[in-house]
Amino acid sequence: VRDSLRGSSELGSSSVRVVPRPTRLDSRQAPSAMGREESLAQAKEARKETDEANRAKKEERKDKQWTAAESHNQGGAAKKALTAEEEAEKAAKKEESKKLAAAEEASVGGGPTGDPYAHLNQGPSKKEAAAKAKAKAKLAALMAASKAPPPKK
Repeated sequence: VRDSLRGSSELGSSSVRVVPRPTRLDSRQAPSAMGREESLAQAKEARKETDEANRAKKEERKDKQWTAAESHNQGGAAKKALTAEEEAEKAAKKEESKKLAAAEEASVGGGPTGDPYAHLNQGPSKKEAAAKAKAKAKLAALMAASKAPPPKK
């Protein structure tokens, strides 16, 4: 079958495919290659400039936000100094509160003012006292029965 196809005209005139060889850069093509490098360098510079511009905008935005936050938050050192009139008013309020406290103390009559639970009975309850007396009596009965001296506490 192969032999019959070799001589036939169905294969075409030439069965060899021609591949073009890579060409060297001619003197005419060199400027275009340099132009490409220059355009890449220019594009890189443009990217740098836009990055710097964006960075500067971001810094300005941060500074603006920072100053806004600082204006809202006045620290201890940034507080305004009190005027003589304000200081006198503050002292008057303090004196008035002292007078009110003294009047309240006098109205209580020197009673217990330090402990808020002083008015409650803090002794043992009746049940506790009865249980304690019963235990003491039982211990005394056991001691009398054993005639041993009571244990030291």
